[in-house]
Amino acid sequence: MEETKKHFEGLIPHLIGVILLRLLLDWQYEIIIYPVFEYMGFINNVSLGSKVLSWIYLLLFAPFFIAFLNRTQERFLSIVIYLFFLIKFVPSTCLMAYQPMCWNLWLSQAIFWTILLVLAFRLPPVQLNFNFQNYNSKLLYGITVLLSVVIVYVWWIYAGAQFQTSLIDVYDIRLTARDWEMSTVFKYLLGWAGVILPLVLIWSLNEKKWGLALALIVIIYLNFSIAGLKSVIFLLFITLLIYYFFQEKYLKWIIGVIIGMVVLGYLEFAVFDTYSITSLLVRRIMLIPNLLDYYYYDFFSTYPVDYYYQSFLRHFGFESYYDTSIPFLIGEDYFNRPEMRSNNGLLSDAYSNFGFWGVFITPVLVVYVLKLLSAASKNIDIKILMVPIVYVCFSLISSTITTALLTGGVLILGLFLWLLPRQSS
Repeated sequence: MEETKKHFEGLIPHLIGVILLRLLLDWQYEIIIYPVFEYMGFINNVSLGSKVLSWIYLLLFAPFFIAFLNRTQERFLSIVIYLFFLIKFVPSTCLMAYQPMCWNLWLSQAIFWTILLVLAFRLPPVQLNFNFQNYNSKLLYGITVLLSVVIVYVWWIYAGAQFQTSLIDVYDIRLTARDWEMSTVFKYLLGWAGVILPLVLIWSLNEKKWGLALALIVIIYLNFSIAGLKSVIFLLFITLLIYYFFQEKYLKWIIGVIIGMVVLGYLEFAVFDTYSITSLLVRRIMLIPNLLDYYYYDFFSTYPVDYYYQSFLRHFGFESYYDTSIPFLIGEDYFNRPEMRSNNGLLSDAYSNFGFWGVFITPVLVVYVLKLLSAASKNIDIKILMVPIVYVCFSLISSTITTALLTGGVLILGLFLWLLPRQSS
């Protein structure tokens, strides 16, 4: 009982923050998102019924998500689920108000989040063996050197040793990179480098290994220059912000930071008549993943599900019903852009691989992955831990769980977390 009460400490102030965030998202949807980005599918079919339902849905689930913020067990899992709430769930209720969903779609989403929350709370923590006196520094450094050498090699041989200086004009270089005849091994290693190198970077900064830290910053920038992946440079920026400014006591202020960024987007629009902040934070990060859930549900309500045949099962001889990668099919059918890769995870992962029944299966997989990462990261300095937490949160939101584990490097991340030095319990 005492532990449950502790989980819900500070609920009322936090609920006020959630309500404020939702009001600001609604307002921004009406004055910027719908007028500017209607061509992407952001419509305005708001009604009193859809508004009321969306608010009831939000306020029913909010206390259970907020409880994870105060949960001292399994910090990795708890913080990721809290970030899911702010970045994925709250914006989904905004979209629900303006783009009312059919009852089956609403029910599937409610089931998904209910199962995820219940399992995260009720399943016991995973136990891993830490019976070694010293972490394996040779393996840590060896993998870091290997990933760095691969990045330099690919940047020099395939990318023509070019330096990418723009965060906007990256799509041409991405299209070029898709045509490279690169080995599958290199593709996996580059994906792993996206999460491993920032983790080693913040660890080296924490250990005052300045030379290693500077070298890693350069390598991460070269990784961004290879294919212009914004996530690579975004995680570098986040890593440096976390090292210089983050403390665990600031976790409760994350919602305040997001609210502040949304307000800043308003000010940019009001003063300069531009919407760069809104386009990146609200449209791209918070609303597009939820809009894609609509599209994936609609597509796989008509066409056969994939059962991961386009993912790891293809290596075992299974053939997908689709000749084209599913994210490209979504890009072509719903955005009229066949070159657009509309990757998405969580609910979209469930719909595309198992249909409606995926909402009973995918949350189980997500919770077990997060519990394994929580076990592997037990007693690691929270400042170091925040970098992989942010990465895993966005990776699971934006890609299927198998892609996140294999290509995205979450599996190798678990190994690295297990090897890192930790605080005494």
